[in-house]
Amino acid sequence: MAIFLANSTPIPIEYTQIRKLSSDELVDIKKKVSELQPHGMEDYQQQINAQNHVHQHTVLEVKGRVIAAFGDNDWRFYPSSSDSRDANKTDIEVINSLKLKYGETLKVATYPHGQGPTKGEILEKVYGATPNRVNTTA
Repeated sequence: MAIFLANSTPIPIEYTQIRKLSSDELVDIKKKVSELQPHGMEDYQQQINAQNHVHQHTVLEVKGRVIAAFGDNDWRFYPSSSDSRDANKTDIEVINSLKLKYGETLKVATYPHGQGPTKGEILEKVYGATPNRVNTTA
Protein backbone atom coordinates (compact mmCIF):
# COMPACT_ATOMS: atom_id res chain seq x y z
CA MET A 1 0.00 0.00 0.00
CA ALA A 2 1.18 3.57 -0.68
CA ILE A 3 -0.22 7.05 -0.12
CA PHE A 4 -0.09 9.45 -3.07
CA LEU A 5 -0.54 13.20 -2.92
CA ALA A 6 -0.36 15.62 -5.84
CA ASN A 7 3.26 16.50 -6.65
CA SER A 8 4.67 14.21 -3.98
CA THR A 9 6.69 11.06 -3.62
CA PRO A 10 4.80 7.88 -2.69
CA ILE A 11 5.47 6.67 0.83
CA PRO A 12 5.19 2.91 1.27
CA ILE A 13 3.36 1.80 4.40
CA GLU A 14 3.66 -1.73 5.66
CA TYR A 15 0.63 -3.23 7.35
CA THR A 16 2.84 -4.50 10.16
CA GLN A 17 3.53 -0.89 11.20
CA ILE A 18 -0.13 -0.31 12.04
CA ARG A 19 -1.60 -2.15 14.98
CA LYS A 20 -4.34 -1.77 17.51
CA LEU A 21 -3.19 -0.62 20.95
CA SER A 22 -3.79 -2.96 23.84
CA SER A 23 -6.10 -1.85 26.65
CA ASP A 24 -3.05 -1.47 28.94
CA GLU A 25 -1.37 0.83 26.39
CA LEU A 26 -4.54 2.90 26.06
CA VAL A 27 -4.80 3.31 29.83
CA ASP A 28 -1.14 4.36 30.00
CA ILE A 29 -1.57 6.93 27.21
CA LYS A 30 -4.75 8.34 28.77
CA LYS A 31 -2.93 8.66 32.12
CA LYS A 32 0.00 10.52 30.53
CA VAL A 33 -2.33 12.91 28.66
CA SER A 34 -4.28 13.54 31.86
CA GLU A 35 -1.07 14.43 33.71
CA LEU A 36 -0.20 17.01 31.06
CA GLN A 37 -3.57 18.76 31.02
CA PRO A 38 -5.07 21.09 33.61
CA HIS A 39 -7.59 19.33 35.83
CA GLY A 40 -10.22 21.99 35.90
CA MET A 41 -10.80 25.64 36.55
CA GLU A 42 -8.62 25.77 39.69
CA ASP A 43 -5.54 24.56 37.78
CA TYR A 44 -6.33 26.93 34.94
CA GLN A 45 -6.66 29.81 37.40
CA GLN A 46 -3.28 28.89 38.92
CA GLN A 47 -1.72 28.98 35.44
CA ILE A 48 -3.14 32.46 34.77
CA ASN A 49 -1.91 33.72 38.13
CA ALA A 50 1.56 32.28 37.56
CA GLN A 51 1.79 33.80 34.07
CA ASN A 52 0.64 37.20 35.34
CA HIS A 53 3.53 37.24 37.85
CA VAL A 54 6.35 36.56 35.36
CA HIS A 55 8.67 39.57 35.23
CA GLN A 56 9.58 41.08 31.87
CA HIS A 57 13.26 41.89 31.32
CA THR A 58 12.68 44.02 28.21
CA VAL A 59 9.73 46.24 27.27
CA LEU A 60 9.51 48.00 23.91
CA GLU A 61 7.19 50.97 23.48
CA VAL A 62 6.28 53.35 20.67
CA LYS A 63 4.68 56.64 21.75
CA GLY A 64 3.77 55.12 25.13
CA ARG A 65 2.17 52.02 23.58
CA VAL A 66 3.73 48.61 24.39
CA ILE A 67 4.60 46.80 21.17
CA ALA A 68 6.61 43.93 22.71
CA ALA A 69 7.76 42.49 26.02
CA PHE A 70 10.33 39.77 26.65
CA GLY A 71 9.80 37.76 29.82
CA ASP A 72 12.21 36.21 32.30
CA ASN A 73 10.71 32.86 31.23
CA ASP A 74 11.96 33.44 27.62
CA TRP A 75 8.42 34.07 26.33
CA ARG A 76 7.79 37.07 24.14
CA PHE A 77 4.56 39.08 24.01
CA TYR A 78 3.50 41.05 20.94
CA PRO A 79 0.09 42.78 21.07
CA SER A 80 0.20 43.15 17.27
CA SER A 81 0.94 40.21 15.00
CA SER A 82 2.61 42.59 12.53
CA ASP A 83 5.46 43.04 15.02
CA SER A 84 5.88 39.34 15.80
CA ARG A 85 7.17 38.07 12.48
CA ASP A 86 10.72 38.07 13.85
CA ALA A 87 9.82 35.61 16.60
CA ASN A 88 12.64 33.17 15.71
CA LYS A 89 15.36 35.81 16.03
CA THR A 90 17.37 36.74 19.11
CA ASP A 91 16.17 39.57 21.35
CA ILE A 92 18.82 41.91 19.91
CA GLU A 93 17.83 41.03 16.33
CA VAL A 94 14.16 41.68 17.14
CA ILE A 95 15.00 45.04 18.73
CA ASN A 96 17.12 46.04 15.73
CA SER A 97 14.34 45.03 13.34
CA LEU A 98 11.79 47.07 15.30
CA LYS A 99 14.23 50.03 15.35
CA LEU A 100 14.27 49.91 11.55
CA LYS A 101 10.47 49.84 11.51
CA TYR A 102 9.75 52.49 14.15
CA GLY A 103 12.91 54.59 14.12
CA GLU A 104 13.44 57.09 16.94
CA THR A 105 9.93 56.53 18.32
CA LEU A 106 10.97 53.10 19.65
CA LYS A 107 11.88 53.14 23.35
CA VAL A 108 13.56 50.09 24.85
CA ALA A 109 13.57 49.56 28.63
CA THR A 110 15.61 46.73 30.12
CA TYR A 111 15.50 45.41 33.68
CA PRO A 112 17.57 43.02 35.80
CA HIS A 113 16.12 39.53 36.19
CA GLY A 114 13.06 39.61 38.46
CA GLN A 115 12.83 43.41 38.64
CA GLY A 116 10.89 44.40 35.52
CA PRO A 117 7.13 44.83 35.29
CA THR A 118 5.12 41.63 35.44
CA LYS A 119 3.26 40.16 32.49
CA GLY A 120 0.02 41.10 34.25
CA GLU A 121 1.14 44.72 34.50
CA ILE A 122 2.03 44.75 30.80
CA LEU A 123 -1.33 43.22 29.88
CA GLU A 124 -3.10 45.82 32.00
CA LYS A 125 -1.22 48.61 30.23
CA VAL A 126 -2.04 47.16 26.80
CA TYR A 127 -5.63 46.02 27.34
CA GLY A 128 -6.73 48.02 30.38
CA ALA A 129 -7.18 44.92 32.53
CA THR A 130 -5.19 41.97 33.80
CA PRO A 131 -6.58 38.50 33.13
CA ASN A 132 -7.11 37.53 36.76
CA ARG A 133 -9.98 35.10 36.77
CA VAL A 134 -11.41 32.33 34.68
CA ASN A 135 -14.68 33.07 32.90
CA THR A 136 -16.86 30.15 33.95
CA THR A 137 -19.94 31.41 32.09
CA ALA A 138 -18.46 31.16 28.61
